[in-house]
Amino acid sequence: MRACIRTTRHRLESRSDEVETTIASLMAQSAPGMKELNEEEAVNQLFSLTVFACYEHIDNQTIAEVLGGAEQLGDEQSSGIFRDVLSARRPSREQVELYEAVVQEEQTRLLEQMTPDEMPGALGNIGRKMSTSTKVAYVVCVLAGLAVFGGWSLWRMTQSKPSKERSTKSQRQQVKAEARLEKKRR
Repeated sequence: MRACIRTTRHRLESRSDEVETTIASLMAQSAPGMKELNEEEAVNQLFSLTVFACYEHIDNQTIAEVLGGAEQLGDEQSSGIFRDVLSARRPSREQVELYEAVVQEEQTRLLEQMTPDEMPGALGNIGRKMSTSTKVAYVVCVLAGLAVFGGWSLWRMTQSKPSKERSTKSQRQQVKAEARLEKKRR
């Protein structure tokens, strides 16, 4: 099953036009009363159908070649293994369980082989690919920016603020308030 998954992955990656056509036909086929497949579901269905067709037709020599590291199979071998993809027999429960277990193992293996930059959604370390002189220039620029911001902030905080001049209305209100306070104190 592991050999079929690897072979199927390589086959689907190398034949993108054929894959797109098959996915479109899978998405178009829907029985009445059933929901239509979206693209991701169609890709998953095509992948599993192709793996099961391979599993049904693959021989021991081809398994050894694939597990030995053969990236591509010959056209004759490939057409023999992947015949009847869309009309393959329905897999047994044991085959489905084996398929799910091997897919999980294969995904784990692929994740372990990936570098941090290859992982989906990974940012990696910023500046890892910079040369030493570029890193130094970057750090100097950041420190200079922080120093300028700090100096500006300090200047703003220590700057003397001019006293506000009161309007005539506010001066009258202040005089009245002071007069009331004087009356209360007496």
